[in-house]
Amino acid sequence: MEQWSAQADWCHIYVLVSIVSITPPRVQDHGYYSIIGCSHGLFSLFLIGREFPVNGLGKAALWNPTIRKTVELVVPSVANGETYATVLGFGVCRGTNDPKIVKITHIVSWGDMKTASCIPWQVEVFTLSTGAWRRLGGNLPRKWVSFQFDQPDGFCSISIDGVIYWLATMDGGSCNLIISYDITSEVFGEVNLLNRLAHSPSRHWLSLFKLRESLVVLDNVCEQDRIAYDVWMMVFLNNLQRFPLLVITQKIV
Repeated sequence: MEQWSAQADWCHIYVLVSIVSITPPRVQDHGYYSIIGCSHGLFSLFLIGREFPVNGLGKAALWNPTIRKTVELVVPSVANGETYATVLGFGVCRGTNDPKIVKITHIVSWGDMKTASCIPWQVEVFTLSTGAWRRLGGNLPRKWVSFQFDQPDGFCSISIDGVIYWLATMDGGSCNLIISYDITSEVFGEVNLLNRLAHSPSRHWLSLFKLRESLVVLDNVCEQDRIAYDVWMMVFLNNLQRFPLLVITQKIV
């Protein structure tokens, strides 16, 4: 794998003015890459397959399709999904233009949440400039928060203006919320949703997207003869986060 030292070249913000042919990183073994997130024209990918992770070690890649460069890295302490599961996030620091991958270990079942005293390797951060993982302490997500990490129609995480967002649930899955992580200050936060999103009924499922540099929650509603999509965009009013309904579209199935 070719290496390079110019951090500015890797983190440069590119604007595509034409369609070009690009080739994603190759997968040598049986598996495929899932997209962790995208920011500043960079993609973060995680290798998924029957043989991964191996002995708790996963494989990720940072891919710049514009200059066709890839950095591969080992993801340590990946949970197997039985008692604990691992979710990843990706973004670029506003101040340094340094790409970071955030790895969060969370408890899977509600029964384990009530008995577990701590979560092993709860939060670790990989920084491209150092090429190493380090563990975070202090302000961490609450142990009864469970992350949604298998969105079939979206990325694992959304990065907007130096903040990473994940969909999550708490109280045994009865309440939906959004967990945020400021890449610069390395502080976690919680974004409360409207009641109809926080306590969505059955046959509803939520997805996160980015639209016009704003965070969007897509409420997928399965009805008798159709699927309806309610689109909610996060805006700031008097420094408070709000989710007004942007538009409702419907698709007959």
